[in-house]
Amino acid sequence: MSNKITLTTDSGAKVEIERKEVLCNDVTLPWDYNPDNVGLWLACNEYGTMGAAWASCEQDALDELCDAGLTLGCLVDNQNPTDEESESLVSLGNAGEYHNLDYVTIERIDLDACGARVLCEFAEARGALADTLDEEE
Repeated sequence: MSNKITLTTDSGAKVEIERKEVLCNDVTLPWDYNPDNVGLWLACNEYGTMGAAWASCEQDALDELCDAGLTLGCLVDNQNPTDEESESLVSLGNAGEYHNLDYVTIERIDLDACGARVLCEFAEARGALADTLDEEE
């Protein structure tokens, strides 16, 4: 099995991402009851893909990625910014660490366009209580 998986965004772009960067925190498949509109979100920055996380909105997805240690590329060194500096920063994750999201894009994954194989992998990961798609049984 390859250590990468191809996901398709809502805009139709195909993105190859490391399996260890795809979180299985709240896997919600297209046929599941989904009142909170949970989906898979892919975050990228100027260096490439940061990771993918399940959430009901972009902010929650970024929080999940931060807590998993996948947002280090946009974490700022100074965690005690002045009021003026903090205006351009966002606090993410449980620790509320400051990040600069100027070069970050986030887009929802179109699970229907990803294919049955990808959906089966997510179903298997959910059943195994895996943290990422990279975990073996």
